[in-house]
Amino acid sequence: MKRIIDANLNRGTEALRVLEEISRFLLDDKDSSQTLKLIRHELNALQEHDYDTLLSARDSENDIGKTIKNPDSRTDIENIFKANIKRLQQVLRVLAEYAPEHASSFENLRYQSYTLEKIMWDKLKEKYNKLILGNKKLYLVTNSDKFDSDDAFLDAVASALKGGVDILQLREKNMPANKIVELGKKIKLLCAEYNAIFIVNDRVDIAAILEADGVHLGQDDMDVASARKILGNNAIIGVSTHAPEQAQKAVQDGADYIGMGPVFTTPTKPGRKSVGLEYVEWVSQNIDIPAFAIGGIDLTNVSEVIQHGAKRIAIVRAIINAQSPENAAKEFLQKIENKSGAPLTTDAAPATTPEEVVAAPELNKPVVRPWGHYTVIAYGKGFLTKIIHVNPGQKLSVQSHNHRSEHWVVLTGMAKVSLESKEMILSPEHSIDIPVKAIHSLENPYDEDLEIIEVQKGDLLSEDDIIRYADIYGRV
Repeated sequence: MKRIIDANLNRGTEALRVLEEISRFLLDDKDSSQTLKLIRHELNALQEHDYDTLLSARDSENDIGKTIKNPDSRTDIENIFKANIKRLQQVLRVLAEYAPEHASSFENLRYQSYTLEKIMWDKLKEKYNKLILGNKKLYLVTNSDKFDSDDAFLDAVASALKGGVDILQLREKNMPANKIVELGKKIKLLCAEYNAIFIVNDRVDIAAILEADGVHLGQDDMDVASARKILGNNAIIGVSTHAPEQAQKAVQDGADYIGMGPVFTTPTKPGRKSVGLEYVEWVSQNIDIPAFAIGGIDLTNVSEVIQHGAKRIAIVRAIINAQSPENAAKEFLQKIENKSGAPLTTDAAPATTPEEVVAAPELNKPVVRPWGHYTVIAYGKGFLTKIIHVNPGQKLSVQSHNHRSEHWVVLTGMAKVSLESKEMILSPEHSIDIPVKAIHSLENPYDEDLEIIEVQKGDLLSEDDIIRYADIYGRV
């Protein structure tokens, strides 16, 4: 029993530390951080009280649990939170059973954790939904009018999501409400499967019924404040805009993103005059929240829209009615990110040192590098695909980086990083965890060489390997 108690006390304090980092650094929530810290200290006190006995019962080398693989893959902060709050609650339940002398204390802590879970989840959703919106580039607005059956329409939606659509709006102007709800339930499941944001057009009531991620409002629809009152603070609310004053008002009203259009004339908006590329350019220079260009955009003109400052595109017919929505979505993503086929291109002259393709490092094999300091920008489980040398003064554009490569690991020296809303200088003593898609560019303005190790999501690179490449520990 002491071995079980020891294992669960360790597991519980580890889960608490992960949750504390979320509360402290992501949510900036002093009250939750304090509560988590007090719970952790209470578990530590129990561990310290019986430290010798618990340590004597420990047998890590012969623990069969080491050979049992965890089937779960946690790729975002939401899943990390869920896994660790549930782990904490399970630990407290186990401890109440196996340490009956402290059962009342463990039960009290467990009920505290239930309350804390709701508080942190609400705050996390509110902040995280806005955070992930900044990484979304390709928005599909659905239209089922050209399809013979719901199944054919849903197949097209699934194909588009598979191709890389990362926001989907259910927009059915000619469909009765009960049918929209029925169809929306199926589309919501598809969006969840492909980790896409699910938005409902116009109908705040239907968005509430479906528990969608948010709603998109037109100029004649409900105002942002009223919609948020119904859907909650964590809902994503977008607004269609057709002129600078409408865009400015949407920002003042608290919209999370805007649509700007129609850029070109389109049959989905009969009778509405196009706003032209000038409005796209104005928004790109004057509006800080995410903005999606929409209206008559297809593969023949999307590059022109991007050249006028659009970083995000919303598409209707050119994807959903394409022969292969998956391929169409992929082509739009290539246009948006200006990909040339290579995983990374440079804004400056090409490096004189060629890229070196390397194999995955062997486990437990020491890695020797000539540099004394390392900086990690982003890391996760992946496969070491290549080393890219960055000469002094060279700048790398992430806009053209492979969209499906989720992370970069940046090692050695200092780097100047341009993000969505700011620039920062990373010194060897600091690190940040951030998706590559949030980075606009990375520059080496210093005299020392900078070296990037690219990690491809999906293959295995252990946390120990990552740590050997970086002279830091903690954000694993």
